[in-house]
Amino acid sequence: FSPRVRAFINEGLYNIDHASKVNEDKLVTEGEVYDLEEIYNEIERCYFKKPLGLRITWYGKKTAKRRSSLTMGLYHRSLRLVKIHKVLDSKKYPPYLIYFVVYHEMLHHVCDPYVNHLGHNIVHTPEFKRKERRFAQFHEVEAWMDKNQDTLFTNI
Repeated sequence: FSPRVRAFINEGLYNIDHASKVNEDKLVTEGEVYDLEEIYNEIERCYFKKPLGLRITWYGKKTAKRRSSLTMGLYHRSLRLVKIHKVLDSKKYPPYLIYFVVYHEMLHHVCDPYVNHLGHNIVHTPEFKRKERRFAQFHEVEAWMDKNQDTLFTNI
């Protein structure tokens, strides 16, 4: 598709609301170490001017084979749903990292993506990156990730 057609399609997709189709009974917010609902509520109170009306849940398997990468969090716009990988529900990961991942996914709700002139979908826009750096412990997260990148997903 041309960039203009792709932008038109994406704009239509971003406005679809399937949030009512989310089965509340399948959402799990309480982990062994972290309570996502508590984290979500604190972040919403501290960083956003009004309630976002999103839901949050854990996803994936807590134990997994050795990995070189992992999608720590996802945001499903049409479902208004933030999903955080269960692997992060561990004392191995500092609280500020979990808070940051939740905050990052919540930002996807308030920072609209766009399709650039090449037809690429840009989700981490300049506005998104600017707001991401407003996270109180942003530099600690970066430092922790840099220090632990080689062993981030080993022994999980």
